[in-house]
Amino acid sequence: MEEKELNVNIDYLVEKGLVNYTDGDIVLLNSNDRAHVERAVRLEMVTIGFVEKGEMQCDINGVSVKAVAGDLVICPPNSFINKSKCSPDYEVKLMALSYKAMRKSLIINRDVWNIMAYVARNPVIHLSGESRFLIDKYYSLIRYKIDNPHGYYHKEIMQSLFHCMFYELAAIIAPNLDVKRMDAGFRQGELLFHRFIEMLANVNGSDRSVKSYAERLCVTPKYLSTVCKSVSGKTALEWIHEYIAEQVTLKLKYSDMSVKEIADSLGFPNISFFGKFVKSRFGASPKEYRYILQNSVPKDDAK
Repeated sequence: MEEKELNVNIDYLVEKGLVNYTDGDIVLLNSNDRAHVERAVRLEMVTIGFVEKGEMQCDINGVSVKAVAGDLVICPPNSFINKSKCSPDYEVKLMALSYKAMRKSLIINRDVWNIMAYVARNPVIHLSGESRFLIDKYYSLIRYKIDNPHGYYHKEIMQSLFHCMFYELAAIIAPNLDVKRMDAGFRQGELLFHRFIEMLANVNGSDRSVKSYAERLCVTPKYLSTVCKSVSGKTALEWIHEYIAEQVTLKLKYSDMSVKEIADSLGFPNISFFGKFVKSRFGASPKEYRYILQNSVPKDDAK
């Protein structure tokens, strides 16, 4: 009987004790695993590997690839990895980024979607000497900050370093993009998901209706959700709720808007519905959650 693929996300990596650093959305791993992996693995995060030594072969989304020292291997969320084989001297530096963190660090717009689409089809990036030097320096700085936390703003510093490195990666990949050819190569479902995410990003989640987006995309709500689930692993409603939750956090933490004003700006019919949404997502009322956001001290900063 064929084994079902193993779903791997950040929580799984933490539970298995495979991470050197995590803030819940970003993880850094050291992995020199040379074992052959015959069971398919489904990655529920952006995964980046920098091959330092040796070589690795595997199937990514059904395509055989090979990466050698100096190469980057980038897998967008929903990638399937199978039949991995590594040379005896194989060493790789691994990082992973959740969908949530990707939205915070690289706003999902047309450019970022095109980059994700490109690496989905071209997961191995051959780095020039200068690019390899640059990425290695970023990694070394991140490692240093992990090993030498100085207390205040450690989490914010770590996130900023990761974000800078991801933008550097985007800058390295961007010259390879041929937007017209890529658009022509998209499957219908990928294009639909792309347009849905663009709409969602443009309104920052203020439109809470799957039906509304589906009508503008000229499809049924059921079909839109099915496509979103197939392409990204999340339904259309889950994506909408993700964007709303992020806007709730930002507005409660940084704005002077009242709870009612925030509820109105995000399209909730009344404060009661808004309160129930916040309670279900964050385990606190809007006022309680605002107090937590504005007064809590991160664990790292409290040392």
